[in-house]
Amino acid sequence: MKRLAIGLIAGLIASPLAIAQSAWDLVFREQLDWTNRSHRLTLARDLVYRISLLEANLPELSDRDRAWIDTLEARIERLGDDASSSERGKLYLSRQYQLRALLQHVEGVKQELACIRGEQPLELEITCWSRLSVLLLDGDRIGVALETLRDYRMVPRSREMPVKAQHPSLWYSDFGRGIVEYLLVPYLEEQSDGDESPDD
Repeated sequence: MKRLAIGLIAGLIASPLAIAQSAWDLVFREQLDWTNRSHRLTLARDLVYRISLLEANLPELSDRDRAWIDTLEARIERLGDDASSSERGKLYLSRQYQLRALLQHVEGVKQELACIRGEQPLELEITCWSRLSVLLLDGDRIGVALETLRDYRMVPRSREMPVKAQHPSLWYSDFGRGIVEYLLVPYLEEQSDGDESPDD
């Protein structure tokens, strides 16, 4: 009886009816079936949860800080090639600029996830997945932003964050690669196979 129960459990785990459990299926691909809408929605929901945890630990960009960025950006644009490296570095490495960049990055991820979860044809959903993968693969941007903000004690240290919001610069890239490898490439391969004409 015990062997039968174990066999049934193993069969369920291996069953094509099993559903994706979390975004980690983009890394390990244990149960992910890219053709299954419910699988893709499970991935999207988990990514929404993760990005929401990260966003909840970010401060708002004040009007004063936004004005400071606008003033410095306008000066650099006005100077053009004459703008010094120190001026550009002052902007890029500032807590104000990095916070704005991170907030914009998070908002972009949220928009693509909302697009994915909307009712639409598969080809449009895949376009949203494509744009999302570009954002997720940009791990360096979020890494620099978080490092800068932590230097100013504006966000908690990684170990003080919720588990699913820890080290996002690492798991962002892994999830982005998983989207490319396990969703986009199989979709494009299927499209290519469908476009092939039979030999004469």
